[in-house]
Amino acid sequence: MRATGDQSALIPTQTGSRLGVCDVLVRALSKSVVDIAYGVPDSVLVSVLDALASQMPTIILPREDLAVAAALGAYLRGHRPLVFMKNAGLGNALDALLSLAMASRMPLVVLIGWAGSGPDTLPHHTVWGDRTRAALGLFSDEILSIDESTEESHFVKRINRAFEQNAITSILVMPT
Repeated sequence: MRATGDQSALIPTQTGSRLGVCDVLVRALSKSVVDIAYGVPDSVLVSVLDALASQMPTIILPREDLAVAAALGAYLRGHRPLVFMKNAGLGNALDALLSLAMASRMPLVVLIGWAGSGPDTLPHHTVWGDRTRAALGLFSDEILSIDESTEESHFVKRINRAFEQNAITSILVMPT
């Protein structure tokens, strides 16, 4: 069943360890089954994408819907893909996420830079920022948020579970 409303989960915190968001996310992704990434770069995700590019093939595409289609093609070839984008790109990706990923029950991890959240109060960002969770609820089985206190091992399990259960897991990353 797809998420309805706010199905987000903040991963439990790890006592005594305060890694940065980028560190936690990159370590979790590198320990997970994810082995290839497709997407449209976002300034919120630039550090994560730089680190990921040194650990796995990271393919930059001009549109978010193309990233979803390419990732699902990679899945059919045996890969475990990640798609990355800015939250405003969800509008471009929505048809591919609904008609390809969701309808086919193909697993996918979607990493989203969450403009218009946290300290980002620019009016043209908050329009999408305020609506991001609702948009994710249309196709995501699970919506995760990440911050400096996120426990890496729980995050790895949640990412891997998407592929075990043919689910779509979305990860929101707030600007700092």
